Amino acid sequence: MLTQHSIFHSSQNERVRALLKTALKNVLVTFVLGAGNKISDIKKSNGNILFSDYRYNRRGQYVKKGLQHLTEADKLDWHYNTASGKMEQNTNRKWSYHCDEFKDCHTPKFFLQVKYNNLNPIKDPKFQLTKSNQTIIVQSLLAAAKRKGNCGDRVMFLEKYLWENKTKDIQRIEMISFDNFDHCMIIVNREGNANDPKTWGNALIMETWYLDSEMIFTPKEFMAKALEVKNYIRHQNKALDKLPIAHATMPDDDDIIWSMEYEILPHQHLYPTYKHSPFCPVDHYYQVLNEYTLDLARSGEALSLLKKARSEHETKFQDCLEGLRNKRNSTKSL
Repeated sequence: MLTQHSIFHSSQNERVRALLKTALKNVLVTFVLGAGNKISDIKKSNGNILFSDYRYNRRGQYVKKGLQHLTEADKLDWHYNTASGKMEQNTNRKWSYHCDEFKDCHTPKFFLQVKYNNLNPIKDPKFQLTKSNQTIIVQSLLAAAKRKGNCGDRVMFLEKYLWENKTKDIQRIEMISFDNFDHCMIIVNREGNANDPKTWGNALIMETWYLDSEMIFTPKEFMAKALEVKNYIRHQNKALDKLPIAHATMPDDDDIIWSMEYEILPHQHLYPTYKHSPFCPVDHYYQVLNEYTLDLARSGEALSLLKKARSEHETKFQDCLEGLRNKRNSTKSL
């Protein structure tokens, strides 16, 4: 027989599930390019999803060099060759992209421009943001600008979303970070011992990277689901080896080891916004000016060329439309 307590938690979990599903849809709509470590997304984007990371992460520019003079720092502009099934260096043009900080190209720098004077909520002591709170926000803003994200970007984006859309049903939000393979998930309303899923109570866990549809499960299912994802990553890594694309190493075992990170307590941690009615997310106060955008801004010549090309394109487009109109009118007269 269902008790009043069990009925309450049943309806609460249903509401939390609904919110998690909505949050995941928001992730999929935002990260339309997919994930750079997922074979299907690499093929879908013709490999550009990998290159866009380097362009947003670190400074660089296109240089004119012969193939024999290219260094490793000049070999980041790759594409997926559908015929060979491999990633290949773009060699069909005279220009190559050179990364100025090649050793750190996998690690992003962050450049957030404050839009309004004296309104910088991330740094405002009023909100008392922890370092992990700040990381969640900044990483989410950059991932949204790139329109792509791996598991870590997605979990942080989801944490930020749930924080912004807090309800009485979600008291705690955390990242489950796996220690023996490169992956993470999101968990809400965890209780008890972080190392013992049996004590997590009515928590719900969501996988954000493995499938493009919701994968929400209970602590009782956690170990089996984590192993399922680990095996999928192992399969993905073998496919990445064939391209070839570097990836994190994974031990050949079925062990599942994890830790909890990036905790948000939405009813205790003050969300960084100065406006609640109507609500303005933290995105409202910043513009992401990472390396790709900064490189364009620094180069007046490049912007001038882009403007010229756009003007020529618009003129040709209008000429084409005019030609179609004339052709239609002449056809009508017949």
